Amino acid sequence: MTFVPPGGAPITVSAPTGANLLRVAMAYGVSGLVAECGGDAVCGTCHVFVSGIEPQQLGATSEAEDELLDDAAEPRRANSRLACQLAVPAAPGPLVVTVAAEQWRTLR
Repeated sequence: MTFVPPGGAPITVSAPTGANLLRVAMAYGVSGLVAECGGDAVCGTCHVFVSGIEPQQLGATSEAEDELLDDAAEPRRANSRLACQLAVPAAPGPLVVTVAAEQWRTLR
């Protein structure tokens, strides 16, 4: 999978199926994921845009995640998710995770 941090070069990594996407990003030093709440899905500061795979491969958005995305610093898109709520899918394909730039600028 590839992470695209705000204003930075893409970072291609590998991770085991089921690994938490936020934890993977942090392990590889991907910038821009503020994760103020530590990955507990209460702040929305790990907002990302996911592409390269079918949305159903990531599972459904929970009600809490849905509400946080509505109030995210960067406007929500069809492919918006919270990295803390995602697990690496079994067959990720060309998974690309772009970090929402506005959350990073707002909270720096």
